[in-house]
Amino acid sequence: INYEKGYTGKFCLDIYSDHSYYTLQEYDHFKQFNSTRVINGSWDMLRAGGCSSHPSFYLNPQYCIQVQQETEMYVQLQSNNQFPVGIYILESMGKRVAECPSEKISECFSNSTFLVELNTLTAKLMPGIKYTIVPCTFEANQMGSFRLIVCSMAKFKLEELHEARYRSKK
Repeated sequence: INYEKGYTGKFCLDIYSDHSYYTLQEYDHFKQFNSTRVINGSWDMLRAGGCSSHPSFYLNPQYCIQVQQETEMYVQLQSNNQFPVGIYILESMGKRVAECPSEKISECFSNSTFLVELNTLTAKLMPGIKYTIVPCTFEANQMGSFRLIVCSMAKFKLEELHEARYRSKK
């Protein structure tokens, strides 16, 4: 924390409650974004790879994102399951993580800490670079549904990268 006068910074605020969580659509600041995509997905027996520490990480659902201009992206991952979830964003040349060189994963462009049920990540993306968003659980084989919300002030292209039935990269 910087206490200098005039210093501008970012922070994350976690809120815990006995009540259901609110989705991004329910906040007034949602209206500030010009482009938004909502994807409903799931981690199932074939697509629950866990975090990047697991060899099965490559199995997780993955989405290619491209921006037309430099922009700040807001990514939110929601899950009604009682386990930690996280978000990775990697430079990927528009490919699934399994097809990327391993150093690209270790040099992950941006990733969130793992939090139960709800997670957010903000990242500045550049035009001309294809990124892969990987929503995942902390442990492998944790199954359930999720909602991925991606927002920006600028237009972007987001599409699912379908797997060719990868098992795990050794």
